[in-house]
Amino acid sequence: VGGGSGVDSMSARDMNLHYAADGRTLEHAQLLGDGAVAMTGQNGAPGRQFLGETLDILMAADGSLSKATGRENVRLDLPASAEAPARSIKARTIDADGAPGKGLTAARFAENVEYREESGKSSSTRAARARALTVALYDEAISSAVFTGAVKFEEQGLQASAGEGRYDPSAGSLRLSGVEGGVLPRVADDQVTIDANNIEVALQNRL
Repeated sequence: VGGGSGVDSMSARDMNLHYAADGRTLEHAQLLGDGAVAMTGQNGAPGRQFLGETLDILMAADGSLSKATGRENVRLDLPASAEAPARSIKARTIDADGAPGKGLTAARFAENVEYREESGKSSSTRAARARALTVALYDEAISSAVFTGAVKFEEQGLQASAGEGRYDPSAGSLRLSGVEGGVLPRVADDQVTIDANNIEVALQNRL
C-alpha cells in the first residue's frame, strides 16, 4: 500500500485495513508477517520507518500516527537531518503514542533493546543496550532517551554501565544512576575509571 499524507507506504505478508465511514480515510492497519511502515518525511525527504513481525497502527484524520504497537523483531529507523545523525532502535516490542498533526511523540521499547546512533559532526558512533528504553520524539529526532535495566553505553574510547541511563542527544549528555547486580554506575575511558552513585558524562565534542 502506498501514498498518503502521513504514511508513505506499508507492506506485510497479510494486511487488515479499516477505513472511516467515508471509505477513504484509513483509521487502523494491522500488518501481520514482516510488517513495515514508511512515514512521509519533511519536505518530501524519507521519514521514520517501523518494522516488526506484527505491527498495529492507528491513524488520526490528518493521516498522522496516533498509536503504534509492534511485536517480535521490532525496529525503528530515524533518518539523519542537518541537526541530528541517523538513529535506529531494535527490541522485541514497541508501544508508541502520538497526537494529530504531530505523529508519534513517545515510544517504549522492551526486551533486548539495542540503540545505535551514527557518527555526527562532533561525535563518533554511539551504541547502547538495555532491558527497556523510553524515548520522546520530535519530528524525525529523539529529544530524550531513558534506558533502564543492565544499561551499557559505548562510544569510541568510552564505556559506561548502570541500572539507569538518561541520555540527552541534543546536549550530548548522559546521566547514570542505579545499582545493577550490586555494582555502582561506572564510566571508563583510556585514562580513568569512575564508580559512583550518580555520574554525569559530557559526551559532546569528545573527539
